[in-house]
Amino acid sequence: MKPHHSSHLRRLDSRERSEIRRYRVQRGLTQSELAKQLGIRIATLSCWEGGFTCPTLKMAARLASILQTSIPALYPEIFFALHEGKIAARV
Repeated sequence: MKPHHSSHLRRLDSRERSEIRRYRVQRGLTQSELAKQLGIRIATLSCWEGGFTCPTLKMAARLASILQTSIPALYPEIFFALHEGKIAARV
């Protein structure tokens, strides 16, 4: 299977996008610094911030910890939709 370049990925709806960039900037971290702390490539973090992909739950927990927030705070619209029953959770 060929890896997808970010330009070929479907961007998340604007309501689904994360708040990762906002929290990263509030903490005074560059993409490079945060990616290094997470052990990932800057391109991966850029895709998360741009709404092209989402981290795994385990990585989202690490991300929330580093950014001193919660997973729902990073993805408020997704968690609101789950709570309201507007989307189904996949396990």
